[in-house]
Amino acid sequence: MRWNPFAAPPPPPSENLSLLDRVQDRISRVQELANRELVTTRALLTDFQEFIQQGNMLNMAVGLILGSSFSAILNSLVVDILSPVISLFTTRGIANHYWPVRCPSTTPECSGDTWQTWQKARDSGAVTINYGLFIENIINFVINALFLFFAVKKAVEFVFKLKVGVKKQCLYCKEFVKGAATRCKNCGSDISSPPSTEG
Repeated sequence: MRWNPFAAPPPPPSENLSLLDRVQDRISRVQELANRELVTTRALLTDFQEFIQQGNMLNMAVGLILGSSFSAILNSLVVDILSPVISLFTTRGIANHYWPVRCPSTTPECSGDTWQTWQKARDSGAVTINYGLFIENIINFVINALFLFFAVKKAVEFVFKLKVGVKKQCLYCKEFVKGAATRCKNCGSDISSPPSTEG
């Protein structure tokens, strides 16, 4: 019988029972309650274990870990390799290009050359637009997007042995079919060779 927390409590032991009988009755009730809670806890742990051991959950966890690691590598590529190369053509690093929007009260006139970095400008009380950081983040995004596009495309081609996005149009019904198809899936026409125009 399953324990119901909303059920009425069992009737109190009869006053005729001895003290030892009442203690044994209480002990048996506590044991029964503990057993029910143990069964419920085991069921929860079993459900959690099944959830964790699902293939999709493990794949997602591995993907997140690898994705965050690779994101750090691509970020380092932008910040530590590409930005310094681009900075060779400017007076300072890309991330340190900024426009002061409002000068601090201690420096009534300021420009982007007053402080070497935007952090120093902000520490002095200036309000800045950090377009260098924005450009660096755009470069980072483009590199991430290009890598993901080519990595996913090549992975799909490798795993499924198909060309992604290669389609041709049926000459008869004008529906698009896969590039390697010899028959149209819509009308069943032979599309391996173009139709003859002789009439």
